[in-house]
Amino acid sequence: MRKTLLLMPVLATLTLAGCSGLGGLIDNSSTKGETATLPYSQDEAVANLKKIGDEKGFEISYKVSVTAKEGDAGVENEEVTYVFGVKNNIYWFLANDDDSTVIKTLENDKFVTYSKNEDNKYTRDDEEENNNASVAINALYVSSTGYLTYGNNSIYEYSKGSSVTVAGRNATKYTYSIGSLLYKNEYEIAVDNETGITLAYKVQVSGNSLVGGASASVTTEVTSFLIGNDVSTPELVD
Repeated sequence: MRKTLLLMPVLATLTLAGCSGLGGLIDNSSTKGETATLPYSQDEAVANLKKIGDEKGFEISYKVSVTAKEGDAGVENEEVTYVFGVKNNIYWFLANDDDSTVIKTLENDKFVTYSKNEDNKYTRDDEEENNNASVAINALYVSSTGYLTYGNNSIYEYSKGSSVTVAGRNATKYTYSIGSLLYKNEYEIAVDNETGITLAYKVQVSGNSLVGGASASVTTEVTSFLIGNDVSTPELVD
């Protein structure tokens, strides 16, 4: 996915700088609370999401926004919308309504893939079935939840804040900030109470004059989190 590849270098830069903060996505009126690590690790959050997918099905829509400024080069902005869903042995990951991965699992660890056609339906790619469906599904979960579990394995202890609601889900807000010789780094995250995935997250790095005032931020926001009967699978054509 071209857009995904464009976003990843910015995330890598922010990670190396040791950054993060959550703009207007979360109510910033909460007071600073006790120090705490996040309640779920990345693996635990993904496992919780898998359980919902296997038992009920889900569809999560989220957007990732990147803003970067370096010296006199001006400000660059980019936004990508993603949809990740699972229901009835069908798995789909869509980016900006064009790039897509759609997989249907079969018996005996087999699976088939589908591509979007001109009628906005999904046509089976090959007659032959693929092996190792479990491996393919695990890989899809990893790639599709990268932004939704970005802060879960942080080595830092966050300040636990107030209860918030994002996309109709109950969540808890956490913040963290750290300064260095060159950068000020701010983290802010809203963690879903049930699953532990990130519902809203902002990484903010602000550089001083020694680095030309360079700054960057990545913001993730879940806009919809559907479960069970509210989820509609893509229309597949075999």
